[in-house]
Amino acid sequence: MTPFDQAWTLLKQTRQSTLGEFHPDFPSPHGDVMWYHGTTARPSSIINREGLTPQTPNYHNTLSARLTPSLLSQFPTGVYATGNLEDAQTYAQGRGQDRNQSSQVYGIREGVSETPQDRAVREDVRFSNPIPRQYITPVPIPLNQKTV
Repeated sequence: MTPFDQAWTLLKQTRQSTLGEFHPDFPSPHGDVMWYHGTTARPSSIINREGLTPQTPNYHNTLSARLTPSLLSQFPTGVYATGNLEDAQTYAQGRGQDRNQSSQVYGIREGVSETPQDRAVREDVRFSNPIPRQYITPVPIPLNQKTV
């Protein structure tokens, strides 16, 4: 076996990607997209490599020095998502304007091993564990929507 063949075999043994990782409409062994996570361009490069990792919600990071521990506990660390694509796109566009970056939305497939927590009426959810790359897929932004 040549060195290239050995390297190729090693790469393929670590993780085989599927077409569903790159587009939500392609089939995936991890099921259909059930939830959406909005973000911006800078974090998306990390997400494309490592998946989604639990974070402290951004809307209170800047206020955390002024918030009491009891109030901070109402916003636990996690991966926040919604079952509504339009809500995720609106959030991503708002964050994009705040950060002066383009927006990005990721779909989370139903096969993810954790059952999401904090289900609300609008199907907003929080995952407390990381979501591996194979369970997410970038969602294209419609052409009629403005990006930053």
